[in-house]
Amino acid sequence: MEWLQAETGSPITLIQDDDLLAAAQVSLGSLGVLFSLVLETVPAYKLLRHTVKFKDRNDPKLWAAIKTLESGAFFPNEAKPYHFEVLFNPYPVKGDPSALLTLMWKKPAGDAPPADADLVPPAVPSDTMSFIGNLVGKLDGRVPNALLTHELGIAINDQVKSMFGHADGTLLFPGQVFGATDLPKGTGASSEIVIDHADTERAAHAIWEVFNEQAKHGKHLLGAMSLRFVPASKAHLAMNTHAMNCYIELPSIKDPEVLEVYTAIWNRLEEKDIPFTCHWGQLGGMNPSRMAKYFKGREVKWKAAREKLLDATGRKVFASPLLAQLGLE
Repeated sequence: MEWLQAETGSPITLIQDDDLLAAAQVSLGSLGVLFSLVLETVPAYKLLRHTVKFKDRNDPKLWAAIKTLESGAFFPNEAKPYHFEVLFNPYPVKGDPSALLTLMWKKPAGDAPPADADLVPPAVPSDTMSFIGNLVGKLDGRVPNALLTHELGIAINDQVKSMFGHADGTLLFPGQVFGATDLPKGTGASSEIVIDHADTERAAHAIWEVFNEQAKHGKHLLGAMSLRFVPASKAHLAMNTHAMNCYIELPSIKDPEVLEVYTAIWNRLEEKDIPFTCHWGQLGGMNPSRMAKYFKGREVKWKAAREKLLDATGRKVFASPLLAQLGLE
């Protein structure tokens, strides 16, 4: 602290306050400048990945696993999975899987040398994504909606197959499983909705209702739908506020119809009285009312921490349109 003060010529105040730390952990870029950080590491490990396919997305065995996050019905010799993820085709095709359950377990890496992520070019280049988005928009209303929906379901299944390049049951480093963390430039769009784990089944069915309704009007999500599950965080504005949380990811290609589908989903969840928030780095439908319903006072603590950490000038410097949208100015 003394070194920083000497280097900058500015007075430095050490603040040790858990409540302020909980605000700073998810700062929305509005609590100042990050100067340094501390990383807590763990020993190298690999992931054992298995995938179970379901032709019926309403399969009772699948939903029993989702409710308990247990895998004993499928892999009785393995402990509780470290990673639990479900992928759905929004437009299921008869005879093909409509849901895939992916389970992963941490295994010691031993002396195996670390392996970087496979830097594989995107399966769908950005210029092609832009073309597809424009093409689908032009086809809507000109091609029977049922046919367009069916063909889109087939295309999504084909794309999903290409995501699983490694043999089932292979031991891989995390980077090899999840790939590179950078995103290709292009016209992609995504909304990731977070809810209480207990609301997962109600939310999934509400979203499927929207998919079906919007498809009848020629409006589609141009991608798959996935669920993953994350435990609680102490950060005031962390999306995972519950003991266990369900993240519903809806990646797509950006076009006006897709944005209408997202809006319809956010509105339907509100109509169904399912509190939710959206990933801060993706498209979201949050407003002060939805914030208060989901965060239940955490947003008030965050705002109070911001006022304590920054004076009026500082708050103006680190203001943003997002804060105004959320009522956090």
